[in-house]
Amino acid sequence: MVVLVIGCDLFAATPSFAVAVPDHQEFTINVFDRSGLVTAARAPVRSTRQSLDAEATADPANHELTLRWFGGVCHFGPAVTVSGTAAALHLLLEPDAGPGLPFFASCPAAGLEFGLTLTLAEPVEQDAVSVEVTTR
Repeated sequence: MVVLVIGCDLFAATPSFAVAVPDHQEFTINVFDRSGLVTAARAPVRSTRQSLDAEATADPANHELTLRWFGGVCHFGPAVTVSGTAAALHLLLEPDAGPGLPFFASCPAAGLEFGLTLTLAEPVEQDAVSVEVTTR
């Protein structure tokens, strides 16, 4: 019974920030700040650049970091966990972290461009950022 309670507690964690995806309000990106550096989170300015892989772009002059990825439409709550320091900041992206479609629904082969801009308490240089993508 104790293991079950501990396991459930991991999924009950409250995100530090929740960001709605523009034009797709049913999707919310949950941000968990373990670094203490994130002061705000928002949807990024639209870009003509698209990447299938998760890509982080640092903007140290504005104390910002933008993460973009192309994801599926089968889970409604991608999560990003930020950890580390300004000298070594790690982003853990879980594109399938949120609730999925009901078991009787089929997942369409469609995708969306997701993005997130984090405002940081300190500037972070591009070479100090690492991105890891995991699936459940």
